[in-house]
Amino acid sequence: MSTADLSNTLSEAERVLQRMKSFHQERVDAIHKDQSHVQLNDPTRLIAHLIPEESVRAPKSLAAADLMRAGQSLRPFGDLDGGGYRDSRFNADGYLIYSGRNAVRFYTQLYRNGMYEGVMTEAVSQKNEAKTLMENWCEKAILDAMRGYLPFAKALALEQPFWMFAALVGCEGAKLCLSRDWCDLSKHAVDRAIVWLPECKIEAFDTDPEKHLRPMLDVLWNSVGMERAFSYDEQGNRKPRR
Repeated sequence: MSTADLSNTLSEAERVLQRMKSFHQERVDAIHKDQSHVQLNDPTRLIAHLIPEESVRAPKSLAAADLMRAGQSLRPFGDLDGGGYRDSRFNADGYLIYSGRNAVRFYTQLYRNGMYEGVMTEAVSQKNEAKTLMENWCEKAILDAMRGYLPFAKALALEQPFWMFAALVGCEGAKLCLSRDWCDLSKHAVDRAIVWLPECKIEAFDTDPEKHLRPMLDVLWNSVGMERAFSYDEQGNRKPRR
C-alpha cells in the first residue's frame, strides 16, 4: 500500500497524529545528522517536541516578539539548574533560547505555529571505558519541558490538546549506572542509534507531568533493559535517584 493509499484509509485524527509524528521524526533525523539550528557540542542527545494539534488542523502564525514574551520563563531544554550561560535570539523559525557559546549544550526553539523543540546534549557520560545514560537528567528535562510549555501555550491562547514526542539519539552502547561508585552497571545497553519514546497526548493545562509522562519514562529505562522507570515507587510516585 502506498503512502497516499494509507493516508486515504486513516481517520482525520489519525492523519493529524501522523503529520505531527512525521515532523518529529524528520527533525530528529536532521538533528542526529548535525543539521540543527545551532552547532551542538556532543553527539549524544535527547530531543523533545511539544506540538499543539491546531498547528496541523488550523495553524497560526505567531509573531516572533509574542513568542519571546510568552517564553520568558522558559530555560533551554535540559538546563536543569539554570546556572549555565544563556542567550536568545530571533531566527527565521521564530525564537531560539540556548546555552553555550562556541558549541551549544541545550536549546529550545519556539516555532511561529506554537510548536516547541528542545535539544539536550551530553545525554551520555563516559568515565574510563564506561558509557552511562544520564537517565535522571533526561527524565527531568522531559518533565520540565512539559511544565514550561503549558504556561507558554496558555499565554499565547493555543488550544489543547498538545502532543509530546521525545527521542534519544547517539546513545547506543550506554548502560545505566546502578551504584554511586559507577562500578555496577546495567546488564544491557542502549542497542540502537535512535530510541523513539512513546508519544503522550496532553488534554488539559493542569495535567501533572510526573503522572502523565510515566509511560514515556518507562520506555527510557526499557531502552537499557530495565523493567520500568525505577525513579517511581510501587504506588506510582516519582522518587528520583540522587
